[in-house]
Formats: sequence, C-alpha cells, structure tokens
Amino acid sequence: MGTAIANAEGNVFSFAANGEPRPLRAGESYIYDVDSLEDAKPDSQKTAEAKANAVKAIKAKAGADIVAIVPEYKQRNALARMLELVNKKVDGGTLTAEEDAEVAAVESLWATVKAIRAQSDIDEAVL
Repeated sequence: MGTAIANAEGNVFSFAANGEPRPLRAGESYIYDVDSLEDAKPDSQKTAEAKANAVKAIKAKAGADIVAIVPEYKQRNALARMLELVNKKVDGGTLTAEEDAEVAAVESLWATVKAIRAQSDIDEAVL
C-alpha cells in the first residue's frame, strides 16, 4: 500500500519509487492521504466546500435554537391543536377565550421560530 493523490481533474496518482507521481494502475489499492487530496483540490472547490460546511453549521445552530425553545413534541402538539381550532372555526364554531389564548401563544412561538429562521437565512446569505 502507498499514498495516492487526486489532481484538479480527479485523476488519481500514486508515487513511483523515485518519488515521481505516476497514474494509478488498474487494480492497485492505496490509502489516501486526506491532506494531499485536500491540497490537490482547486481553490474554487475548497471555497464551495467551506461554504457548504458553514451553511450546514448555521442550519444546525438554528435547528438547535428552535428545538431549545419549542421541542419537537411541542411543535407536533401545537400543530395538532391549531388544526383542531381551525376546524372548529371552519365548521362555524366560535373559539372560547381560552382557545383564543392558545392561538395567541402558538402564534407567538411561531413568530420566534420564523425570526430564528430569518436570521439563519441572513447568516447564510453573507457567506
């Protein structure tokens, strides 16, 4: 086994005994030197990968912030309850004061979630 690197075109090279790069031969198996592979990538690919990683991190942070405020089970419960209340109104019913307060509380939580998502979108856009 040896070390192999890939050039910008994706061609994989190994090294001859004298240290000169040579094309990887069919059937040869090499352990990839990850640092060499990273170094062989064109700058535009490195930049795109860095941006993609940053976007993933921003999305993960926004998701964690949202779940910290409204855990997933509460999100599901709120959605189900809002559906019940909407159906009540669609069927011609009137919401009680307590039900109106439930709607207001869910709308407030949703506004917070939307604000976190909007900030996440802004953070991603400036990358």
